[in-house]
Formats: sequence, structure tokens, C-alpha cells
Amino acid sequence: TPAIMDISNMGYGMTGVTLNASKGFIPNLLIGKIGAATALSNVKPSGGGHYIGSEVNGNIAYNFGPFMSLELHAAYLMLGDFYESKQSAYGSAVNGGIDGRPVNPWTAFLVFKWLMF
Repeated sequence: TPAIMDISNMGYGMTGVTLNASKGFIPNLLIGKIGAATALSNVKPSGGGHYIGSEVNGNIAYNFGPFMSLELHAAYLMLGDFYESKQSAYGSAVNGGIDGRPVNPWTAFLVFKWLMF
């Protein structure tokens, strides 16, 4: 489930910043990436604030050859005061209708990519 449901952030708007850095530990074979992002809502929902949250993420990829890789990804999101709002003026409650802010989500997954023509 995304932190921001659609391009307009349920009609509240969004301003965000991302920063990524990558390094080829073994050039074209073993590559690591770290990233960070933060976002603000352009409109403050009732009961909440402008700060949507900040995320840190990273991955490490091993390239077997052209168009084939095995990648491990992980991310952690620290939710902001935007999610303290239960406002549902645009179809659904900002925080899912619970009392208070939801638990900070995280994810980790392994993916095998293979592009065939």
C-alpha cells in the first residue's frame, strides 16, 4: 500500500524531495544503492499536519549478464503528522479511519529480473 494513493494525494497535493546514490562495488556486476525521500502535503487535513513522512531505502543487485539480475531491496517509512487526520472528504479517511497515526511501515523483498526479447 503506498503512502500517497494517487498523483494528487487524494486532492491535498504533495511536494517531495528524493536523494539517491549508487556505487558499483564490482563495476557492472555488483551494484548497491541507498536513497532517502521526504514529502509534505500542500493542504493540511483537519486533525493532521502537513508532514507526510520520510523514507530510507536501499538495494543491492548482482548482474548475471545483460538484462538479468538478482536484487535485494529494503525500505522503512517514518509517517508524519499528516496521518493523524481521520478526514474523509475525498472518499476515504487519510489514516484508514483508525485512532492516531498508523504504525511505521517497512518492506524487504528479493526479485529476479530477466528481460527477454
